Amino acid sequence: MAIVGDTIRLKAKFYTWTGVVADPENIKLRIFNSYRKQLGEDIQIGHEHRVEAGTYQYEYTSTGQEGSILFFEFSGTLEGMPTTNRGKVPIEWIKPSK
Repeated sequence: MAIVGDTIRLKAKFYTWTGVVADPENIKLRIFNSYRKQLGEDIQIGHEHRVEAGTYQYEYTSTGQEGSILFFEFSGTLEGMPTTNRGKVPIEWIKPSK
């Protein structure tokens, strides 16, 4: 869970057909709101976002436009085929009390 205004570390790991971790080409990140409508433009993901082989991350600051869930999608080309990783992060206005 994240709070509106928090910075969220979005992460994806890519694998080949045989299950080997690999680096795709032409990676981009898309952010979607709760209704799966894309917010903003595609974000190009480059070497500076690489954590280790096949693993990429991007630090995104929630704007409040996401609604109650932020969806994200990392996509690229691996072994000549499209590859996609998606995830979601619940977004709250305030942190629930314990």
